[in-house]
Amino acid sequence: MIQTKMKRYISSAIISASLLCVPLAGAQTAAPDSKFSIKASAGIGLGNAYSASSDLPGVSLTGSSANTFGVDFRYRFWQHDNLSLGLNAGVAYSIGSQSLKASGLSFNYAAGADADMDGDTYQRHTSVENMTQKINTGEFGIPVYVDLNWQLSKRFAIFADAGLGFMFSTSATIKNLDGRCTAYGVYPQYGNLKIDDEWMNDFGQSTLSGAATGNPQQNSFGLNLRAGAGIRVWLFGPLSLECGIGYNHGFIDRLKTGVIGTGNISEQQAPVTYTVAEGRRVKPLSNALTSDHLSNLNLRVGLIFSL
Repeated sequence: MIQTKMKRYISSAIISASLLCVPLAGAQTAAPDSKFSIKASAGIGLGNAYSASSDLPGVSLTGSSANTFGVDFRYRFWQHDNLSLGLNAGVAYSIGSQSLKASGLSFNYAAGADADMDGDTYQRHTSVENMTQKINTGEFGIPVYVDLNWQLSKRFAIFADAGLGFMFSTSATIKNLDGRCTAYGVYPQYGNLKIDDEWMNDFGQSTLSGAATGNPQQNSFGLNLRAGAGIRVWLFGPLSLECGIGYNHGFIDRLKTGVIGTGNISEQQAPVTYTVAEGRRVKPLSNALTSDHLSNLNLRVGLIFSL
């Protein structure tokens, strides 16, 4: 009796397992390059991601990076033998950073009564050495591109793609600030008296670390050209792995030029300013950039799920 029940249980288990394996077996024999698919991918930047220039002597871009993560939907609209074309569109989020440096900045401006502990006006002179700023950026993207797939065998394929990325900026903030500045005041009303005592009006030599900063100006919209190539490997069932090299080129500046200068300038143009109420404030060095384009070589890795 017990043996009969055990046989029934085993038979039921075998039949259930066989039924469950039917869809899986079908997936195993499905073509890896299907008509519809979804891809989750990451683009890891290789080398510097931005190309920038500045007309202000002493300001330069010393390093940059950009990484992108996204999900794309693909529709194969043409296929002939082992070749096929697919239209792709999706959503992505990019995280970037740009490190800027400034040395040898000297400037002076007419400081108001709010920049003196006794309420006097004066000419404020400042020099900056080895100022560094790291600007972190974030942006959403909508990639639209066409890819050509060449199926070399059932398991291996090579591909190439090209298209556009429509970018929408979300943030641009200064996270790291360092450097030194030296400041003194010249008071014309007291016979051009020079005062550089450190206890007064933030004069003397001090570090810029911890000073208040404003957010860099940024373009809210960007347009990128994207292209890439690589290999695809069918893993099992509906899953394939994609790996390749891509390149993104921006047509619109990521960070915008602002008001900044050296020499005898206005307070609005000064890279570093001071008031008694707010203390020292540092402007973003991105204000000095005349161009700031994405130029990003990246390693692309994606997991494709065929529908």
